[in-house]
Amino acid sequence: MQGTGFFVLSLPWPVSSTSVLWRYTSNDGLVEVFATPFGRVVIQLSDRAGVFRWKSQQIWLDGLFVGIFVVTWDGEDVRLRVNGVEILSLADAVGNVADMSGTQIAAAPLPQPAIQDLKHLHSKNHDEEFFLRTLEDVQDKAQSSHRYDLIRAAGLLRQLLCDAEPLIHRVNRAHRVPLTFTTLTDPGPPPGPQANLIMQGIDPSSWPTSPKATRNLSGFLRMPCLIGEANTACISDVVLACANLMGGVHFGSQKNADERFVLWVDEAISVGDATVVLGAIRGICRVTLNALEPLARAVAR
Repeated sequence: MQGTGFFVLSLPWPVSSTSVLWRYTSNDGLVEVFATPFGRVVIQLSDRAGVFRWKSQQIWLDGLFVGIFVVTWDGEDVRLRVNGVEILSLADAVGNVADMSGTQIAAAPLPQPAIQDLKHLHSKNHDEEFFLRTLEDVQDKAQSSHRYDLIRAAGLLRQLLCDAEPLIHRVNRAHRVPLTFTTLTDPGPPPGPQANLIMQGIDPSSWPTSPKATRNLSGFLRMPCLIGEANTACISDVVLACANLMGGVHFGSQKNADERFVLWVDEAISVGDATVVLGAIRGICRVTLNALEPLARAVAR
C-alpha cells in the first residue's frame, strides 16, 4: 500500500485526548492519522497483510495552531512533514523533541455567526419570513459538528439556491438586491505529482489574508469543490448529492458519475471530526449566508 495525503487542520496542541486527524479508505486498505495527548502523531496502516503503526517523536508547539500535514506511505516506510518540518519516528528520534515553535502558523479565530442578529430579523410577508427562518436554520446547522445537522443544511441550501425556482429568486423578485458570493480563489492544481483528491477551499472567513473571488449565483454553483483523478464535483453537485442522496431532503438513487464521486469522497476521507464533504457543506453555508445578508436586511425593513 502506498500513497500521499495532504491536509490542513486548525487544532490545539497537544490534544486533550487521542483524536483522529485524517482517515483515507481505498481498495488497498485504510490509512488513519491520530494525534495523542503526549504531543505525538500515530499513523496506522491497515490492509490484508495486517496492521502497521508508525509513532512520531514528540512535537513541541504552543497552543492553537494551523497544521499543514503531509503523510507519505509505502509499505512500512512512512514519512511525515508538519509545516514543512520533517518529523522523525519515535525510534529514530532517540528522545529528541521536534521543536516547531518557529514554524507555527497562528490559527484564525473561530468564525462567528455570519449574520449576527439574524433571529431578530422578521417580515410580515409569508415568503420573506420563510426565507429569513431558513437562513437562521442554515446558520444554526452550519455551526454544528453533527453529521445530521450538516446533511439537513444541504437540503436547505438546495431550496435556497438550486431548486427550479430557488427561494432567493422568489424573495428577491420584489427587492432586486444584487447578490454576490465571495469565495477563495481557485488556485489551480498544486505543484508535484497528480493528487487523488483535491478539496478546493470555499469559505474565506477562516483564511482572511488569502486571495478572494466574487461570483454570481451561477458562477458560485459551478465552482469546483472536489477534484479527483477522473471527476470534478462543483458546489451544486455537493449540495444536491447531500440533499437528494444522503438524506438532506430524501434518500434517492445515484444518477451520474459526479454524484457517485461525492458519495465515495464522503465515505473514504475524513479530516478531524467531519468528512471532507461535510466540511465543504459548512463552507458553502457560510459563503451563502454572507452573500444573502443584504437580501435578509432588505426584506426585514
